[in-house]
Amino acid sequence: MIKIFLISMPFLLLGLAAFAQEFKPIELPKPDTGGGKPLMQVLKDRCSTREFSPIP
Repeated sequence: MIKIFLISMPFLLLGLAAFAQEFKPIELPKPDTGGGKPLMQVLKDRCSTREFSPIP
């Protein structure tokens, strides 16, 4: 069983290598850094809402 595994392993690795592709960089759009509220204002204004069931 191990002998069959060791014999088939190089063929498996060659098959995987055939499907491997080069990594290409992904071009992302430039971030929109203009406008908006200042960070400290956003942190001050944030809040969370919760709803509770009347039955415990």
